[in-house]
Amino acid sequence: MNYNKNDIINYIKKKIKISKLKINVIITTFLKKIIFYIKKKKNIKIKNFGKFYIKKNKKKIWINPKNKEKKIILSRKILRFKISKTFKKKLNNL
Repeated sequence: MNYNKNDIINYIKKKIKISKLKINVIITTFLKKIIFYIKKKKNIKIKNFGKFYIKKNKKKIWINPKNKEKKIILSRKILRFKISKTFKKKLNNL
């Protein structure tokens, strides 16, 4: 099952009696801060949750198997997430 931002807002609203607007502002601000620091090439580590970081792929040559045509795939930045040991243990004990 996939969850979107509205599902998370509704879940938090049921648990805590805060308006949806305030919850939306908190979640949006949190996500914007993650994007801001990732763009500044900084890692984000959230205790007992995990770590967001950027990994850079190398440039490589790709060969089409049908016609053997070669193409160059340029290097890219990829956002990665590494789960913390504490969170992983809690997840596996469910």
